[in-house]
Amino acid sequence: MERKSKKRGKTTQKNDVSIPKEDVADEADDVVKKPKLSTGELGEVNHVINLTIEHWGGQRVFERRATELADALRSHFSEVNLTLNPEKPRRGSFEITLTTEDGSDVLVWTGLKKGPPRKLKFPDSDAIAKEIQKNLK
Repeated sequence: MERKSKKRGKTTQKNDVSIPKEDVADEADDVVKKPKLSTGELGEVNHVINLTIEHWGGQRVFERRATELADALRSHFSEVNLTLNPEKPRRGSFEITLTTEDGSDVLVWTGLKKGPPRKLKFPDSDAIAKEIQKNLK
């Protein structure tokens, strides 16, 4: 059944379906969540991990991805020192550097030469956690 709306004579369908709030909450519970890796799954780390994430500040997506990755790495490792952009970042950069106990820097991820599309510049947090663990051994 069609009816005319009050604005500009548009016609709309009356048979719109509305979903009760209870059903929406049930559907959200059915979503499969990806399990997080814990420190126990990766192996115990006995010292503080020093990481540096360099991200370009020219676009918001770089900053957002850097903070998301930092939060994920904090949940993976119990003791981690994260530094975001200690110096002025390079354009289009997204790099993760691990500083070892002897003071040398190990490049864990670089997205400088990756992309387009832009999503290739950003790593998966699980893969980065495994790479960090491998470099610590």
